[in-house]
Amino acid sequence: MTRIRIDLFTSLDGRTATTGISPDNPMGDDWGRLTAAYGATRTFHERVLGDTTGAGTTGVDDSYAAAHFEGVGAEIIGAAMFGLHTFPADPDWKGWWGDEPPFGTPVYVLTHTAPRPSLLMAGGTVFHFRSGAVEDVLTEAAQAAGGRDVRVGGGIGTARAFLKAGLVDDLHLMIAPIVLGRGARLWDDLPDLDRTHKVTTEVAESGTIHVTFTRWDTPVTIERRLARAEFTLTRDYLVPVVREWDSFADEQQKLSWWGAGDAAEPTEWAFDFRVGGRDIAEAEFHDGPLSRYEAVYTDIVEHNRIVTTYDMWLDGVHMSTSLAALEFDPIPGGTRFTHSEHGIFLDRFWADGPNREMGTRGLLDALDAA
Repeated sequence: MTRIRIDLFTSLDGRTATTGISPDNPMGDDWGRLTAAYGATRTFHERVLGDTTGAGTTGVDDSYAAAHFEGVGAEIIGAAMFGLHTFPADPDWKGWWGDEPPFGTPVYVLTHTAPRPSLLMAGGTVFHFRSGAVEDVLTEAAQAAGGRDVRVGGGIGTARAFLKAGLVDDLHLMIAPIVLGRGARLWDDLPDLDRTHKVTTEVAESGTIHVTFTRWDTPVTIERRLARAEFTLTRDYLVPVVREWDSFADEQQKLSWWGAGDAAEPTEWAFDFRVGGRDIAEAEFHDGPLSRYEAVYTDIVEHNRIVTTYDMWLDGVHMSTSLAALEFDPIPGGTRFTHSEHGIFLDRFWADGPNREMGTRGLLDALDAA
């Protein structure tokens, strides 16, 4: 399940952004003091500096630094973190991360200016520039993450926007043992995370305090949210239309290919192929969740098309509502089958649209092999 994560550096007085930022001093006057413990770790030396000599600390700070890079499938950062403000008029400026940035994932750069073309960098990083709402950018990033986490980086304005919107599942603060007295503050006008998140603390050998906020409702990434996804799949089968049709219209033939196969144990099945009829397929995955599918046939034209609406549940939680159209067209030597679908994905399943398309491809592969 995709989770939304933030790692931030802050001072004892809650200052997260530094002052004195300029092209010659892009990180500001106090950045080195805020990040001293992180910059001393072996993980930073290896992952950011490319230093494989084994230099750097290996204690508590390093364990958090290593966790920062684990399980991330996409990143969202502000324009300042990319460096757009440094040379805003230069269309060839590729940021200050060098030719091989340390991300290795799609990175979505939030900007209020006209979007730029995407930048493909060495090492797998691709910068995409987006000017939309943070919720829309998050939807795109979560889909690109492919089930892994989305990490939200700086600057402080970007992090605060996601925190104020209640979109953050995991927040990790590295509190440096210093008082800055200047710079932007993190907590002003933010919701009380200690009421919605579990809070833990750990003090490192460097004196840095690591504070983590983990959302109490762990399975739920965003409490009330929906997303739309649509796809069309076309397959040519070397059988006549009437035979391909029977793979859907005949119960025993449908049972030969429909479902999760050996990966799950069926617990309920119903088949009623007629307009207004209802199909049910429920199965429990081995060491996994209980999946339930309920479909209603809304239109059937024999040997031509089938239209259904269907809902899915996972462990009793409503996952999605979808409209699916199946078309059967004769072609020389066989049948052209087209599956078109539009789905609404709910709450914690809002980023599962690509998985639905992948699952449907798997069903069509099983149909081909039946």
